[in-house]
Amino acid sequence: MLTLKTTRLPSLGELRERTQAFWFLCVAHLRVHWLTYLSIWGLWLVASANYVVGFNQTASLPQSVFVIHKNEPVAKGDYVAFRVPPAAAKNFKSADATLMKIVVGVEGDEVAVVDRIVHLNGKPVGYAKPRSRKGEPLEPIENVIVPQGSFYVMGLHKDSLDSRYTIVGLVPQQSVVGRAYPLF
Repeated sequence: MLTLKTTRLPSLGELRERTQAFWFLCVAHLRVHWLTYLSIWGLWLVASANYVVGFNQTASLPQSVFVIHKNEPVAKGDYVAFRVPPAAAKNFKSADATLMKIVVGVEGDEVAVVDRIVHLNGKPVGYAKPRSRKGEPLEPIENVIVPQGSFYVMGLHKDSLDSRYTIVGLVPQQSVVGRAYPLF
């Protein structure tokens, strides 16, 4: 046979006493630990002004989570976070998406395309597919010398939407959010 255990609800006076006791303990806790909370808040302000967490939502890179150091200069071989170009925005969940790629070309590097194979300073770096995975046509980047203040960026996946295509093209410095550091 099943028996139900009934519990008595606290009276209004008991609830008032418990609430007062709770607030008394909170105030006592804050009197002891106020400096710790103030320090944590200050660190958070400094960190949020200089760092942001970025999430890679595509297969272009093997990492999924990045810490982005805002406005940190990037160099060849670095991961870079940049705002998606307006022409490519329709290919992402958000028009103001932030992409993470690897900088493989900088000022003065020569980009050339021969039979859809993209070369950087004479060495092949990738193939520009004629169509996206959704079947949309993709145009390869034009032959160009990377100008000052621009970057040639790539993902590691063959389907990465990156500088191989005119839809992304060279990334201007104005679009760069900062240097990205992969976490996992």
